[in-house]
Amino acid sequence: MTDKNEGNFKLKPSAFRSSVSRSPNAEFPAERDRYVLYLNWGCPFAHRANIVRSLKGLEDVIQLAITDYELGPNGWSFSGRKGTDEKDPLYGFKYMKQLYEKASPDYVGAYSVLVLWDKKKETIVNNESSEIIRMFYSEFDDLLPEKMRGENCPGGGFYPEHLRKEIDEMNEWVYDTVNIGVYKTGLAKTQEGYDANVYRLFKSLDRLEEHLGQPGHGPFLFGESITEADIRLYATIGRFDVAYYTL
Repeated sequence: MTDKNEGNFKLKPSAFRSSVSRSPNAEFPAERDRYVLYLNWGCPFAHRANIVRSLKGLEDVIQLAITDYELGPNGWSFSGRKGTDEKDPLYGFKYMKQLYEKASPDYVGAYSVLVLWDKKKETIVNNESSEIIRMFYSEFDDLLPEKMRGENCPGGGFYPEHLRKEIDEMNEWVYDTVNIGVYKTGLAKTQEGYDANVYRLFKSLDRLEEHLGQPGHGPFLFGESITEADIRLYATIGRFDVAYYTL
């Protein structure tokens, strides 16, 4: 959505915020082939979850469903174009809206991707990418070979204890000025909104370049191993020249 007064793009809060847990007694326990990740190839927030799914070796644990890459008048849909799914693989739905309505008939809000769906309970577990990727870090580890488990990954995994404070701090300003900063800038409705965000965006890009030039940083943001900060940033930076710079 866009704030018409300031010309600033703002994302609506995600509505489904439950969690998958490795505990067998959890409301949503980690089980093989129980969950489906619905995403769109073009969405950077969905992309980050798919990156983690692949890096963690969860392709055979969590099913993938791909919507069309264009947002139509009825929201995200299934079309079969360019490798996307022709229809929802579970229920044959044509639109993500139908999946949301199945989870909650009274739901009012955005019918967004990314979605983590529980096939047993037939409901949405979560549609917040920052929370889904953290579930993927460790909650399915008991289903994976030992070498793929968080504690055995290089650097202590994607969200290592000794770097969490620094990762969280970077995530905060990168999210505000880069991840959604590109939308605040490119989709601004006023010149004031554009000016307020374009300088913050490029200042943050300079800040990231300076950070990478510091001792102990590089080739990744916090050294020799990929962390959550790299994953969250990459999904935006990888699209910058071809998508955002031209907005």
